[in-house]
Amino acid sequence: MAASPRLRKIMKPVEWYIMGKRIPFLTLDLSEQQLSQLPDELFELNELEALRLDKNKDIRLSEKLIRLTNLKVLSLVECNLDTVPAVVMELQQLETLVLGNNKNITLPDEMCNLVNLTYLDLDSCDLTSVPAVVMKLSRLKGLRLSKNKNIKLPEDMSSLANLTYLKLAYCDLDTLPPVVPKLLNLQELDLSDNKQISLPEELCRLGNMKVLRLSFCNLDTVPPAVLKLTQLEELDLSRNSGIHLPDELAGLTNIRGLNLDNTDMVTVPPVVLRLTKLEWLDLSFNPLQTLPAEVGQLTNVKHLNLSYCQLHTLPTEVGRLTQLEWLNLSSTPLRALPAEVGQLTNVKHLNLYECQLRTLPRELGRLAQLQWLGLSSNPLQTLPVEVGQLTNVKRLDLYNCQLRTLPPEVGRLTQLEWLGLSSNPLQTIPAEVGQLTNIKHLDLSNCELYTLPPEVWRLTQLEWLHMSFNPVQTLPAEVGQLTNVKHLDLSYCQLHTLPTEVGRLTQLEWLNLSSTPLRALPAEVGQLTNVKHLNLYECQLRTLPRELGRLAQLQWLGLSSNPLQTLPVEVGQLTNVKRLDLNDCQLHKLPSEVGRLTQLEWLDLRSNPLQTLPAEVGQLTNVKHLDLSNCELYTLPPEVWRLTQLEWLDMSFNPVQTLPAEVGQLTNVKHLDLSNCELHKLPPEVWRLTQLEWLDLRSNPLQTLPAEVGQLINVKHLDLSNCKLHTLPPEVWILTQLEWLNLRSNPLQTIPAEVGQLTNVKHLDLSHCQLRTLPPVVWGMSQLEWLDLRDNQLQMLPAEVGQLRLSANGLEPVLSYLQQVGTILRYTDIPELKDIVFHDPPALIEIFKDLFHHSTAELFATPGIQNAYYTGEQLNNFELDLYKRGLIQKEVMTCLLPPNINPEIVTALMQRFGLCFEIQVEGETDPSKHTCWYRIPWYLQNQMPGELKSVWSEDVPETQEQLQLMCDIRGFCPRGLFQRFSVGIHPLVKDRTDWKDGAMAYRQDYPVLVCSKPVADDTYITMATRGRLAQADEMWGVVHPLLEVLVQLLQEWPGVLYSLHVTCAHCIKAGLDNPHQYDLRDRTADDGRDVRCPGVDFAASTSADLVYRPSRFSASSQHLKRSHDQAASGNRPKRSKCGKDEVAEMSGANSHQRRKRSQEQNTSGNRPKRFNGGNDKDAGALGASSKRLKRPQNQKVSANPPKKFKRGKDEVARTSGDEFVLLKWLLTEVRVKDDAFEDNYSRLASHVSELGLAFRAEVPGDGNCMFHAVSDQVLRTEGRQISHLQLREQAVDHLRRNPRNARGDHLSDFISNQSWDEYLETMSRDGTWGDHVVLQAMADMLARDVIIVSSVEADNYVTTLHPQSQVPPRAARPLLLGHYAENHYASLDGPDVPIVLLLNDEYGTSKGGISTINCQVGQTLTAAGAVVYCTALRVPKQDQEAADRDGVKLIQPVQLDEESVPTLDWLTKYHSVHYPNLPQDVTCIIGHADITDTAARNIWEQRYPQADLIMFTHVIPEDTEYYKGGRKAMKAWEKEKDMLDKADNAKAAFSVGKRIYDHFDTMYKGEKKPQNHYIFLPKPSELFLAVNVRPGGEQKVVLTAGRVRNVEKLKGHDLAAQAMGEVVKEVKNTRLRVRGISEEDWQTSLKILKDNLNSPDLNPTLLPYGTQEDIRDDMMTAHLVLMPSRSEPFGLVGLEAIAAGIPVLISDKTGLAGMINDLIDQGKLHPDRRHVIVETSVNDSNSAEDAKRWAGRIVDILNHSDSEFEKAARFKRELVESRYWEESHRTFLQACGVTAGDANL
Repeated sequence: MAASPRLRKIMKPVEWYIMGKRIPFLTLDLSEQQLSQLPDELFELNELEALRLDKNKDIRLSEKLIRLTNLKVLSLVECNLDTVPAVVMELQQLETLVLGNNKNITLPDEMCNLVNLTYLDLDSCDLTSVPAVVMKLSRLKGLRLSKNKNIKLPEDMSSLANLTYLKLAYCDLDTLPPVVPKLLNLQELDLSDNKQISLPEELCRLGNMKVLRLSFCNLDTVPPAVLKLTQLEELDLSRNSGIHLPDELAGLTNIRGLNLDNTDMVTVPPVVLRLTKLEWLDLSFNPLQTLPAEVGQLTNVKHLNLSYCQLHTLPTEVGRLTQLEWLNLSSTPLRALPAEVGQLTNVKHLNLYECQLRTLPRELGRLAQLQWLGLSSNPLQTLPVEVGQLTNVKRLDLYNCQLRTLPPEVGRLTQLEWLGLSSNPLQTIPAEVGQLTNIKHLDLSNCELYTLPPEVWRLTQLEWLHMSFNPVQTLPAEVGQLTNVKHLDLSYCQLHTLPTEVGRLTQLEWLNLSSTPLRALPAEVGQLTNVKHLNLYECQLRTLPRELGRLAQLQWLGLSSNPLQTLPVEVGQLTNVKRLDLNDCQLHKLPSEVGRLTQLEWLDLRSNPLQTLPAEVGQLTNVKHLDLSNCELYTLPPEVWRLTQLEWLDMSFNPVQTLPAEVGQLTNVKHLDLSNCELHKLPPEVWRLTQLEWLDLRSNPLQTLPAEVGQLINVKHLDLSNCKLHTLPPEVWILTQLEWLNLRSNPLQTIPAEVGQLTNVKHLDLSHCQLRTLPPVVWGMSQLEWLDLRDNQLQMLPAEVGQLRLSANGLEPVLSYLQQVGTILRYTDIPELKDIVFHDPPALIEIFKDLFHHSTAELFATPGIQNAYYTGEQLNNFELDLYKRGLIQKEVMTCLLPPNINPEIVTALMQRFGLCFEIQVEGETDPSKHTCWYRIPWYLQNQMPGELKSVWSEDVPETQEQLQLMCDIRGFCPRGLFQRFSVGIHPLVKDRTDWKDGAMAYRQDYPVLVCSKPVADDTYITMATRGRLAQADEMWGVVHPLLEVLVQLLQEWPGVLYSLHVTCAHCIKAGLDNPHQYDLRDRTADDGRDVRCPGVDFAASTSADLVYRPSRFSASSQHLKRSHDQAASGNRPKRSKCGKDEVAEMSGANSHQRRKRSQEQNTSGNRPKRFNGGNDKDAGALGASSKRLKRPQNQKVSANPPKKFKRGKDEVARTSGDEFVLLKWLLTEVRVKDDAFEDNYSRLASHVSELGLAFRAEVPGDGNCMFHAVSDQVLRTEGRQISHLQLREQAVDHLRRNPRNARGDHLSDFISNQSWDEYLETMSRDGTWGDHVVLQAMADMLARDVIIVSSVEADNYVTTLHPQSQVPPRAARPLLLGHYAENHYASLDGPDVPIVLLLNDEYGTSKGGISTINCQVGQTLTAAGAVVYCTALRVPKQDQEAADRDGVKLIQPVQLDEESVPTLDWLTKYHSVHYPNLPQDVTCIIGHADITDTAARNIWEQRYPQADLIMFTHVIPEDTEYYKGGRKAMKAWEKEKDMLDKADNAKAAFSVGKRIYDHFDTMYKGEKKPQNHYIFLPKPSELFLAVNVRPGGEQKVVLTAGRVRNVEKLKGHDLAAQAMGEVVKEVKNTRLRVRGISEEDWQTSLKILKDNLNSPDLNPTLLPYGTQEDIRDDMMTAHLVLMPSRSEPFGLVGLEAIAAGIPVLISDKTGLAGMINDLIDQGKLHPDRRHVIVETSVNDSNSAEDAKRWAGRIVDILNHSDSEFEKAARFKRELVESRYWEESHRTFLQACGVTAGDANL
């Protein structure tokens, strides 16, 4: 009889790894097939040599197996065998038998018949000794006994004379079994992972030993016995941390292989370099930073592994390793390869994954033997053309680089079979790729390809093509030429159609089109008759072609999440399909033909509007998994119950009211979910399902259970919660396999004593019942871990409660109940005592209360400590230690306790209940001087130390990813939870630093940041780490155990609602304020490699490795499941922030979009081209002459700058490296003739004149001209004399101390033809010309901007060099240098430039009005040529970017210690301490009432009395404070008087808008007043003017802005809400959005708005504080902006809305309304513009009338959106054309000492 074609087809040659060797056998793999017996067809495979049957539980082997006369290898791993099957003993030809992981298996004596058996594997069999029959296997050469704990090796094992291979790894052996040294022919011995094993001298008897493995044995040094094994050829000492290699190791002269990975070696031991016969050396995963030059002595090395070391460079001597064939340097911080790498001409495999290579040496092209080259995850932007010389390369990996193009020479790699280019910003592929005619695997996924060159489609050998995540919109017809393609991935492309030629891909087996906007499949898809896997998830398919039925080989078909309403009848032809996913479609019925899919094993139909199933479904006799949940099924056809192979059936959430008796036919069902149906009773036949292990009947109106329930003898999980059961039949209590029983929310009044028979129950939920008593046997249930008795009517509990042995997470519900009924006494309101149960122990309670005052002053006032021998200074230090660091010495704590109390008991209790952890501080030598400390997190008050931000940077490094887990605790959060959590993780981390609600530490050498943040009513606890993407699995291993600690703690509060999430790594890296949160779950086989992020509308993706938990955590995460159940019942959190400072650390809180918009604005403006290398605002006076910088169109340009600096008019070289490149070009790259000096001089003179500058005294031409010029500039700007020789000496010393720039690049990278030491020596000599490197050094050293005006003949002849240090500048004015290209430097002079100091707490717009005006003031000043500085308490990235954009220099405070938190007092009272380095030559100081007016006054009086003081007034306290009520209203007049005091005698006060101006013009009539009072009218922001809006959209959006809580009357939010409550009655589809709500105020604000809305049809949308960009985006989607304030000094939001062209309504009580009326009176605006002003009363009593008036106006605008947007556009145009702001801005500039000139006002 012929063998089954299926079995013969899957039989193939496979290499088996046996006794350290790879041996090929013709193999049939039937692992994990759930076989109970072997198929008959198998026995016809006479040629079969190896049979793998692993993981087929309880498989029975037929006697027919003896027919396989060539069978040499049989593997039966994990088959649940208790003995070796009898037929195996008859396989006399068998050579290898693998029986691993069959626990406690016995080996019968008949095994001695296996006379040819040479290798026996008994791994993980829980053997206590070697079975006797083993000693009878005389020909046995190899024996594997690993993972048999403490196994005994009998003496008669010495009879195994042929044994050459013995593996005893992971056996927990503490010494070598005595029989081992007697196995004299032993050649390979594996003793790995036997901790602290001792090796006796007798080991040296093994004179034939060639391989010895001692990995992970905790060895401190190489055992002496090993050093005597002179024949040893391979030695594995890996994972022995800190092992010492003695010199005697050199005596092992035959060593050819040495493994030292993971040994924590910092340097290569010299003895290793003496092992000159070494051919195989592994030094990976060691903190090696350098390789010694002596490595070149290992001339025989063929295999060298240095991966995951810390090598920054390679010695040139590595080029001597000419025999090297395999070199792994992956995951090292290598920035460059030495040219000598080209000498490794025998290298075939070179792995450079995840280094930091930006370029490759040209010499790489000499590696003519190279076959495998890995360059992935390097910041390579180009490949050298020499790559084309690697003509033998077969595999080239370049994924995740920064390649934008490929050199055409890549087409010469004609032997290439594998090319990986995924995750590169490639937009094109060179046509030469078509020459790669041997390529079989091509990965182009996640690039930026819109199309591919025609040549790609000619790669006819291609078998695997991956193009997912590309913006490809069409495939050309030529795709049909890829006739050998077997795997094609086009998922997440933008394909709307497929070409008909796709039907020619007849070899295709795997096709993924998921998440593409395909609306239809071509009929030709039916020609893909070899396809086995077809994924069409989440397309837009409404129908399927009939031809789909021709895919006869199809086994996996995914159609989920498509708007399919029907399936074609031809689907019934897919008779080989085993899995069919149709969930979340729109299927109302299934075609009867689905019944023909007789091979189907998995059918998912959940979430479809199915009301019936066809009877033919009963023909699916092989179905094991059937999901019908969340459909609309009232009943099922009888045929369903004939699916006797069914093991998993989910019918939950269907309106099923009855089950038929036929359900009893499903005798193999193990999982049955009938929850949330409408079942009143169950048929008796249900209880015949005796294989059932999981039964869910919750939320059904069941009133009784029949006695037959007792037949479910295998059930382990039974959920009867939320039914209507008054009693349970006695038979329930005989279900002895039950482990999980939920009876919650049933009207049960008693539980019988028989419950005690449930001896395996671990989880018992009896909460929310009506129990009055419990039988005593409950307390004797020994396996019980979780018992919930809450909300019952129990009056008392029996004495037997003491027998209960609940786990920690199951104890809390019981204790909670006992506390309620008064049986025990607990102090749950004190976290430190919450886990202690007392029976009236007043003394101990008082002790703890005294110890935990939560006030350090009270604590150290206790008599015990006061009467001790400590001095007052010592006590103060102890108190500071506790307050700042949470630390207290053990001896100090002892003094705090009563004298008769044993401190050991108290500290033990504290540690037991997670109140503190112990720290040992060791003395240098004397152990008796070691100090014991305790850290008590509750006392910590300090904030995150500033220096940690250098470890955990604000932005996630480009080469790293952040894995962040988050627990969202909703509502009630137990007090002290985070502190107990921080204690709980202590054993898991090291080198930790703690602060209030946060900690940073290291785990497995990864940094870990944990923090807690209350947000509204929730609490977010996050834990994060960072590493490379390739380390994702390790990163999970770092943070997941921390999460388990937290979840374990949360089990103590079963009522606490929480959910677990993974924060999107893409959102974190992009700096999104609201990063998306994925639900925490395990990774499944269905998950792809990447996950699209919903947080950015699926426009970007995150690696699935950073989203889904690796499967190895599945077992440890079972107790986390409850959090997912809870997550399903609540809302997903919108963000995970960890405090204002911690947020930056946790998620890199910088907005990529904001940055991008900023850059777009920069490039779209009219800034002069000359500042390509820096910000033109830094030029001081140069800015005033910007109009003169435009070069005539016909002027010639003789040289061009590097292309990277010519992308936009104002492209800024932001990094020091870029500045070097540009500066070097300006100074040295423009070549001039010797006779061209006069031309250069004339050009420079012209440039200097154009800029309004002048030449100072002539600079000597003695070779020191750069230093002479800088010396003169220091004298000009600082009045300080320093000679050119002193400058040179200081600059060279600075370079010697600081050889790297701010980006980490070594400055030698910018120098040609000299080493670093040679360069410094040369530069220190008098007369050596200065260059770009030393000029940067002087800028850094002097902390000054340097502006260079060059004579080059190009548009961009000016550059600004910025200091890289963060040291504040000595002076504000830049150094001005002229440069005659290639010849000489000049010192330049310019007019005195006003230096203005803005005083504010931030530079940005996040806080609204004052901050927005402050930014506009800065922009106005810099545009007019002033040098502007601004103070800030903190500088987030977006503020720094705004300042850079505006040309404003920010000054941050100096923090004196880690714990200090910046406040306004630092500016007001302590500015000399925290702002000591304010610029010296300030000419004008500007403050803002009532934020920084006091600070401005103080700084003016104390530090700059010669400067001018100017105040800005933004508020009228007499008006605004009235609406805040209470004390604030009463203090309004005091605030007004204070503002008068601060403005007294100031040079000028500027009031924002006429309303404020009129008020203070009256106030300044008194004695206290400024010298001048002016009005300042804000200019419309360019950000809003640039907006293009349109009225479209059926839903009407109304937008307001501003805080609500406590100011709802002032801002008129109550009016807006009341009005919108009326509006929605007429304009139904309306939405109200309110921007500017803090998380803390969210709930209160929502209530205020809802109360005033009083509408069932409208809920307000509350948005957090946002930037100007956020508000702009809000307005772009709005139809109307409201500003209904009862008092608004000006009203910037309204002005911004007008500037954006959005319809707006504003209160007549605003300054903006007054300005509009004035402009109308002046004829600058049309009188119709008054229609935006709404009369509004200042009295609350008129609110109803006001609301009605506002509602009418709103309805009118929303009903006529098109015309209202036209009016708004005309309003915008008129406002801009009015130039209303110019006069006030010009007045302001004059007051600051700035001549406005032709500044762009």
